[in-house]
Amino acid sequence: MEKEIKSVTRAGYYPDKKSIIIKLVADKKSRRIFGAQIIGGEAVKGRIDLIAFALLTRATVDDLANYDACYVPPVSPVWEPINIAASQTAKLIV
Repeated sequence: MEKEIKSVTRAGYYPDKKSIIIKLVADKKSRRIFGAQIIGGEAVKGRIDLIAFALLTRATVDDLANYDACYVPPVSPVWEPINIAASQTAKLIV
């Protein structure tokens, strides 16, 4: 199962925000994350690192949907794009 979302890399009111696209791939039965693709102008490295750690720890889409990311307006929107992608992917796996 896979889901792609589009978001931004900074808070909406911050100047120079960039688009980011995240695609998560998860197993329908176990709900485990199998992979991801992230395309964006900035702030991609940290998000890829998070996905790499999720793969290492055999995390599920529910784990990623519920992890608590800090809110720092210059480098993240109010809703972390990985949380959004994981939540949307979880909704597809019923």
